[in-house]
Amino acid sequence: MMGTSNTAQIQFVTPVQLSLLRAGLLDAPMAAQALKDWFALRQEESACGLEGLDPGSRRLLPLVYLNLKASVPVGLRNEMRLIHHEYWAENQRHLYYLENLLGWFEKNNIPTLVLKGMALSLLHYRDMAARPMSDVDVLVPENRAQEAIARLQENGWAPFLYDPNATKKSYFYRHTHAIPFKRSDHSTLDLHWHVLSESTFRGADEPFWSGSVPLVVRSIHTLTLNPTDQLIHACVHGFRFNEIPSIRWVADAVAILRTAAIDWTRLVDLAKHLQVTLPLAASLSFLRTTFPTPIPERVIDEMNAIRVDHAERRYFEALVHHNADWREVWAYNLERHRRANRGRHPVFGAVTLPRQFQLHYNLPELKSLGSFAFSRFTKRLRKKVGLS
Repeated sequence: MMGTSNTAQIQFVTPVQLSLLRAGLLDAPMAAQALKDWFALRQEESACGLEGLDPGSRRLLPLVYLNLKASVPVGLRNEMRLIHHEYWAENQRHLYYLENLLGWFEKNNIPTLVLKGMALSLLHYRDMAARPMSDVDVLVPENRAQEAIARLQENGWAPFLYDPNATKKSYFYRHTHAIPFKRSDHSTLDLHWHVLSESTFRGADEPFWSGSVPLVVRSIHTLTLNPTDQLIHACVHGFRFNEIPSIRWVADAVAILRTAAIDWTRLVDLAKHLQVTLPLAASLSFLRTTFPTPIPERVIDEMNAIRVDHAERRYFEALVHHNADWREVWAYNLERHRRANRGRHPVFGAVTLPRQFQLHYNLPELKSLGSFAFSRFTKRLRKKVGLS
């Protein structure tokens, strides 16, 4: 259990997940002992070996295998080796698809910046199995996002998760940061126009683009985040609740810290600019106290000293605890809307607030919002008075 003075108590990992992370990230013999602890805790939970693992934990097994294969019992070592090879083959497929996809963007004169798994694998893990991924993530400039979506659809990619009409609305590109796509050949893509879902105001990503570094994906030359910005992305993205435990953000952050120098002044300044000091300070504090990492305490203290108002604090607490109470949903959307429209005239913000709720509930049209709200209200009222 881990928290900071700026937010409610946060459980980044469970004890059993922490033991697995230690097995993958610590040096021997501490890593070997952590693996033994992990098996002991699994047995206490009536679990057996590597079977029945949640997807978040299973993704860590290649890292554990690489770190401990010389000291793991032969039977378990062979099982981990097969899992390592499975993820290696899958990531090679993602690498091939990403090369072709980036080439397509290049032909269409749309700049790209690779995010998350593939960039981390190539620059920080340096092993194509150590960081499993289920898709590829590509950032395009926010003023090219609508065009990129239209061209992808013409090329056989189908967006999902959001209503098909959503991408035709300009507010969609301020409310959201990315949209997932799939294709008939089973390829999947997360197309981003903002790096962080928490910072989608106009111009939010200019520092990421201007500070980007080269990345070579087989035959294609593109860009990715510099190590400092990679660390911000890993920590802030990993902060929020996820149905699949997002514990690999810890391994991502440690890999970045161990393979690159961090510009701590830039990190604090950019966190202020994007209004993510609260989750970043909490995440870095957890890393500093849990793993051997070169995170200066003064950096955490500086971010903790930055004033965070009640609305912002409540917003990030909602991201962690995934509350469904209607008051939490209302407060979340107000803050989400405020963050998306930063720098715009308040009158414009008030006029577009209904769009926020339309997109939050994924409604096809704005006029559907009234009937949806009435339906939810009457359902809640009937429940309160005991009617079925």
